[in-house]
Amino acid sequence: LVDIPERPGGCVARRREAYYSAIAARGDLRTRLEMTSQLGMPVAHSA
Repeated sequence: LVDIPERPGGCVARRREAYYSAIAARGDLRTRLEMTSQLGMPVAHSA
């Protein structure tokens, strides 16, 4: 549950929105699961 900010246009609200946007831009559930083993452990990917 996300709290409604006291100051909707304030600095904290803008930082929180930027954080949520950055997380969303990193990928979806499928891409995150591709980075783990069947046991949920991170796997190495070659870049």
